[in-house]
Amino acid sequence: METSFQSVLDGVVFVLGGA
Repeated sequence: METSFQSVLDGVVFVLGGA
């Protein structure tokens, strides 16, 4: 649950940061 959550968080942060 850590890898998946961290992976998703990384994607969200990337999108929000990029947006």
